[in-house]
Amino acid sequence: MKTILNKDLSFKLQSQLIQRSKLKAGDSLYVSSGFKSLSISIPYQAPGKIISNVYLVGGAGSSASFDCFVYLVDCGDSMLLIDSGTQNGVKKIINNIRKLKLDPKKIDTLFLTHGHYDHADGASGFKGFCNCTILIHEKDLDALTGKHIEKTAAKYLGDESFHSIDPDIVVKDNYRFTMNNIDFKVIHLPGHTPGNSGLLTKINNKTILFAGDILGWISEKWGSDLHELENSINRIIGLKPDIYATGHGWYKEDDLEYQFKLMKAMSEDKVLDLVLTKNHKLF
Repeated sequence: MKTILNKDLSFKLQSQLIQRSKLKAGDSLYVSSGFKSLSISIPYQAPGKIISNVYLVGGAGSSASFDCFVYLVDCGDSMLLIDSGTQNGVKKIINNIRKLKLDPKKIDTLFLTHGHYDHADGASGFKGFCNCTILIHEKDLDALTGKHIEKTAAKYLGDESFHSIDPDIVVKDNYRFTMNNIDFKVIHLPGHTPGNSGLLTKINNKTILFAGDILGWISEKWGSDLHELENSINRIIGLKPDIYATGHGWYKEDDLEYQFKLMKAMSEDKVLDLVLTKNHKLF
């Protein structure tokens, strides 16, 4: 594990350190800066199969430095992409999909879990590549369209710019859609951002929740809310999915509970004490 603990680092300096750290599969990086922190883990290199028809096709270390985990669901005649990563990673994600012997032109739908730079900056790139239908929750619409650029967190994640785009469909909680007999349900999970949302589905007898950033940086700049985050975590635990696939890793229930304690510790400037008491693992 590569570890950096420094209360004086700005978000942008943290991001530059992450870029220079050259993370590879199996590495983790933890950065703390007073009330703010970031934990990045690279459990394995994309492209890779999670279960049949579900793949990890992008992420930091496998597409672009600031990309979230990008997931692909092969629905047969069409495919669903969950989050886009950044514009810098679009071509690599497309190549990763091809390495899996899949046709990226079959991406029919792009579901964005929220409007942050690392999750949505590449949406316009995929729109241009395969003319996919783009969905996002209504409460993160202002970020994606560029109306409130601060809400994209772009300047805190290494880039002052954001490739804004208008979505094709604006969703609410419990919105449903079907792709080749596979049903998907939107689960609104606010806290990290007002519109952070997941997708719940069942594939090969496994219930999967693609949960976006159920855990991540907390900041009033993009509307974070710890009370809503706690409610969202409790909602996830109540759903009892077999797999929690989030924007930066996979979690078990005790990991979710621990990470929420970490979020609260940040707000009380006790993050260092808590981090040193647990060997945290993603996977």
